[in-house]
Amino acid sequence: MHSATNGHYILTVNMSQSKFQLDKILAQDTLFGMNIPSRKEIEHTFATVTSQVKSTKGISNVVLTKDYTNYIFKLDFDFINTKSLNSAINKVWKTYDRRADTTTVHYIAQAGTFKKTPNDHLLALYRNKMSLRDREMLNSSSYTSIYRFPHEVKSVSNPNATLSKSKKAVLLKASLLDVVLGKKNIQNDILIITP
Repeated sequence: MHSATNGHYILTVNMSQSKFQLDKILAQDTLFGMNIPSRKEIEHTFATVTSQVKSTKGISNVVLTKDYTNYIFKLDFDFINTKSLNSAINKVWKTYDRRADTTTVHYIAQAGTFKKTPNDHLLALYRNKMSLRDREMLNSSSYTSIYRFPHEVKSVSNPNATLSKSKKAVLLKASLLDVVLGKKNIQNDILIITP
């Protein structure tokens, strides 16, 4: 966050630990009966996501970085308020799930407060549809969130969150499977000391 309501968002998908397996998978047409997307299809997906984010009111400076050698992909952009940030996230979600609720609130920011809302209802839709392979993949994946602020953080509500030495950043890590299954909560109410 740059101020009480605006900031910079970075989403990084880092699959570098699985790059050799991904090289093998992407060289095939199918795996376990599922079609493997071509590089052209993957590029189309990236273009769609980038377009959705760019077309969101209050979003600017959208940059997508792609590293196919190490399978690290990063989308970052500025937002004027959390309403714009929530809208961008919901537009992308709706692109891939037509039933997705476009009014979902993921983040709330006000002077002295920043909240990551639970959004368990989104994960519940997929929880019961997961195959054993999905669970194995998610179990070896991690969720990491880092929130940075211009002023010191007074407190965090999530007991799994760690405050940096400078007290201006909050870190939360969990197994992605635990997050999807609802075993680890990523909700966090962060109180910020305002001058």
